[in-house]
Amino acid sequence: MVRRSQRPGPKLLSAKPPNSYSAVASELHRRLNFKTDRASVRRWALENKLAPDTRYKTPPKPVKRWQARDYGALWQYDATPHA
Repeated sequence: MVRRSQRPGPKLLSAKPPNSYSAVASELHRRLNFKTDRASVRRWALENKLAPDTRYKTPPKPVKRWQARDYGALWQYDATPHA
């Protein structure tokens, strides 16, 4: 059982981007000499609604890669809207 004073607070879990549960467990051990597992920190964060919401994460957009016929060849890209 974790005492109230030794629970990972919202400060450790509300960083942008969010800290990993492993990092929070490591900080608990370093700051409070309280050894816990990252899964326990995750369970606690889920129970207290402090876990980051990853359901609506936008997928990464594809990177545009340009090809040329020869190595080092020049290419032209016309980005004007009235081309």
